Amino acid sequence: MYKTYLIPILKIAVMGAVIATPILGGCYTALAQNDGETGIHFKKHLDIEITNPTNMARANEPVKISLDDILGKASDFNKRFFRVKHSANMFEPLDIPSQIVRLPWNKKETLVFLLDIGPKEIETVEIWYNPEGEGIPDYPVQAKVYEKWYHIGSNIAWENEQIAYRSYSGIVDYFAKTYPHMRLHDLPPDSYHHEGLWGLDPYLVGAKPGIGGVMLFAGSRSEQCYSVEENSPLRFDHKGFADGPVCAGASVQVKQTDELKVTSHFMLFAGRFDNDVTIEIPVSKLTGDLAIAPGMQKFDGERFLYDEHAGYFLAYGSPVAEYGTIATAFVWNPSDSEGEVDRDDGHFIKLKPDKNGKAHYRSVAVWYRASALQPESSQKFEQYVQGLALSFNNPLKVTIK
Repeated sequence: MYKTYLIPILKIAVMGAVIATPILGGCYTALAQNDGETGIHFKKHLDIEITNPTNMARANEPVKISLDDILGKASDFNKRFFRVKHSANMFEPLDIPSQIVRLPWNKKETLVFLLDIGPKEIETVEIWYNPEGEGIPDYPVQAKVYEKWYHIGSNIAWENEQIAYRSYSGIVDYFAKTYPHMRLHDLPPDSYHHEGLWGLDPYLVGAKPGIGGVMLFAGSRSEQCYSVEENSPLRFDHKGFADGPVCAGASVQVKQTDELKVTSHFMLFAGRFDNDVTIEIPVSKLTGDLAIAPGMQKFDGERFLYDEHAGYFLAYGSPVAEYGTIATAFVWNPSDSEGEVDRDDGHFIKLKPDKNGKAHYRSVAVWYRASALQPESSQKFEQYVQGLALSFNNPLKVTIK
């Protein structure tokens, strides 16, 4: 005997079972069950209106919604039994994979998912939930963090299927990939300095900041928060705070003796090359002239482009012919910037922390393999970075209905 629940209109017989499917805008679905089985049933839903304020289409754009905001609209929302979905028009839409992350810089649980949205488009997605019980799908993991990676766990590393990053001694390095896959779980130490079938580590870092080592500036004083020197007084603590179907998260804490200097939190979303980065210093250390400055290392023969009004700089070139062409960039909010600082080892952007000691930017690294044709110019990468800056400075507007 079969049953269907609450679903109007269209009943389809498939191999002897009856499936009830909403034709227009339904918020519940159910698959007929045998007696004694428990069906999935969502009693409630919320509409989430997402607006793209720019004239640029945005693919795989992260959407972040604080659980506090969701609970403010629906106090019975259950984070252990929900789905995020597009509205149904004719056929049942697949879930939008989602993940709940506790953000370490504000201690808030946040729902995250990815969305494709057109220029000036207003997209509505639905959160279906049951106030009771548990039922979270086993979405495929597409972003992962490795809290102890490399020799004796001295690195923290994080990756998605497009790219991988790691940090050690306050420095940030990256691994480029030749095809979409997870790699770091199966990458022997020191096996990545020549192009393999999987990809390459094309970034020769040494003692430089890589793509994210931090300097602190206060007036004429400066303090370097990365070092590979064995006798350095700096110490580095690593902690992963997320992995799953949507994003991976890694925190890098820099201390001198027991004094906390700075913490960088990196979020890498599935299908993207860029890190969403939050840097924080202790509020007790805030002074009127203090600036937090993430750094991007220099390399031989680079084309460097800095646009203070749009809020980005980038480096592009081929420092080692065997490694092909590499390109790196930072984007930030121009209103937070206090200018660029050039040092022998890198380009640094001075960011003014907010009243809570935090500053935000995005970092990105890409690679053009030496075994393929090289691009004729940096134009495509420049356009990509300009798009990153535009989206960073014009975040999606999210309204819970």
